[in-house]
Amino acid sequence: MFVYRLAVFLIFIGVGAGCQTTGSQKPQSVGGLTDCKNEKLSFNLRLTACDAYIKVEENPLEKAEALRSRAQLHLAMGKPNLAWLDMLSVSKSDPNFIKRLYEDESNQWEPKHFLKAAYLFQKKEYRGAVKEFTKAIRRDPDNFIIFMGRGTSFMNLGKYTEAISDYDTALLFQPKFHALYVVRGETLFKMGKRHKAIQDLNKANKLKPNDYDVLISRGNLFSQWKKYQLALKDFDSAIILRPRFYEGYFARAVTYLLNGKHSLAVKNYKKSIELNAQNALAYGGLAFSLYKLGKFIEARENIEIALSKNPNLEGASETRELIARKLRR
Repeated sequence: MFVYRLAVFLIFIGVGAGCQTTGSQKPQSVGGLTDCKNEKLSFNLRLTACDAYIKVEENPLEKAEALRSRAQLHLAMGKPNLAWLDMLSVSKSDPNFIKRLYEDESNQWEPKHFLKAAYLFQKKEYRGAVKEFTKAIRRDPDNFIIFMGRGTSFMNLGKYTEAISDYDTALLFQPKFHALYVVRGETLFKMGKRHKAIQDLNKANKLKPNDYDVLISRGNLFSQWKKYQLALKDFDSAIILRPRFYEGYFARAVTYLLNGKHSLAVKNYKKSIELNAQNALAYGGLAFSLYKLGKFIEARENIEIALSKNPNLEGASETRELIARKLRR
């Protein structure tokens, strides 16, 4: 599940990473942002404008600006849970946002323990995150987001039973929040409960039909289960929804690689890199697929790029050695 391995909790909260929007959507979204930030309008009108803008805008930085504005509106309207969802969403396009918020002593976001927990989560300090989420739960025992955060921390620690317990508790408070079914499904899959896992992803898809992140997540589970055609169907649907987002092409490339279709894998890895040139995993996968096709020089170029972006990339050193052996012959 390495498309979303870095931060499941911060990712499945409703906002996808993206590039540039196209077509007739742009003028509509610009006006939406203007009204979203217009303090002369009522809260409800501003909220409607923010919702409309966020729905169509694909530029991650501009979307983040609207999310910040909507978060402030939710906070002012007495909806801190929704405010927190928006602020966590910002971190997808601005990875240092939670860190800055945590270090800003003047910020008014509560509970503080939750903010620290989110900060530790981003640093992959999951044990510390569990402790801070637990403190936040004592202060705010009805907050489903905190249970979701602790559950995902448990999942990353391999404590799947504890994770499921927290997700179940969160669902008691918010039974129609699609992201909870996503993370619970992924955890069930790690426990070997594949059918139940897919049932949860299907539930998420029913609650939020044709959602890009849900399709990518379910497709990844199908791919790991070696149900490649079902995986590709989900990735194809995701790409139709968001043709300028790299994750769909990357996930589809991985599936083609696993299925031995290396020419198609190369095509999709290259498209993924075109949209996001910082993904070391894409260069690594591209290098291996090129190696399998006998294109050793091009494979060597890409594995070196992968290692320059992430010297500790899993499997990259082995791939480089395989390529080097072929070139020495």
